[in-house]
Amino acid sequence: MLSAIRLLEMGTGTIADIDRAMKLGAAHPMGPFELADYIGLDVVEAMALNIYQDYAPAARLRAAHSDPSGSAWLSGSQDR
Repeated sequence: MLSAIRLLEMGTGTIADIDRAMKLGAAHPMGPFELADYIGLDVVEAMALNIYQDYAPAARLRAAHSDPSGSAWLSGSQDR
């Protein structure tokens, strides 16, 4: 569902286009925007916040330590 919102934000398609693509291409009974309307935007917001709270800290940690070799740390070029 959040990916569908991102597609809409990027201008990939309209709400109707994205819903139709998911129904025809993925054999879903309703598209992501139809589902959002059906379950309520308050539920969609709560779901998105839960996903963000669960995964955002890990993503920030990975980004902060993106050099897996540790060469920046060993060479002393890390920010102090």
